[in-house]
Amino acid sequence: MKKNLLILVIGMITVSAANAQIDFSNMRVDVGMNYTMYKGDFQEKTPGVKVRLSVPASEKAVLGLGFTYGFPIKIPSEVTFSGGGTVPSEIVYKFKTISLEFDYYFGGENEEGFSIYASGRAGLVLVNWKEELKGNAPSGQTPEDLLDPGSDNGFSLNLALGGQYSLGKIRLFGDAGIAVPANQVNGQYVENVIPAHFVFNAGIRISLGQGSDY
Repeated sequence: MKKNLLILVIGMITVSAANAQIDFSNMRVDVGMNYTMYKGDFQEKTPGVKVRLSVPASEKAVLGLGFTYGFPIKIPSEVTFSGGGTVPSEIVYKFKTISLEFDYYFGGENEEGFSIYASGRAGLVLVNWKEELKGNAPSGQTPEDLLDPGSDNGFSLNLALGGQYSLGKIRLFGDAGIAVPANQVNGQYVENVIPAHFVFNAGIRISLGQGSDY
């Protein structure tokens, strides 16, 4: 099911790009805040920032490329040493997401006032982690369970619903959605370390240039 939805979103973006009369002189820039709530075994949440470049593909459709940076998630822990003692530590996770996005406006993308849109997003989620000691290691002892630094990535599918209020070339927007890991390839299960998560975005959208506004 998740694989089919991911293919559908990517297909919508590809078909729209192929058929659209894209005017890059009418590019939009989004700058806003992000808040992500991770589910499953991870159960952590973090604020962040998101930027996006987008262009209208038609009166109702927009294609975009986004980047989300989540502020570090810090989880208290402790490390056991060879002498039997423990030292407090902190495990730090950092998430970043690169996303291809397709927005569909139920009224019109350039409509004055308030408008509602649905968004399909295919994302590449990058995560890295490391554990840092928060105290002094016992002299002559070695850590037995210190987490090695590492990184991983996985694809996700995000479906969202949002609203936009137009003030001319500046628009206020906000949306909320759910992202699920894409963990099937050709009908086969593949490991995806990225947990499902709820995503909230809000910010300003600025029109650049003097291109057509459909």
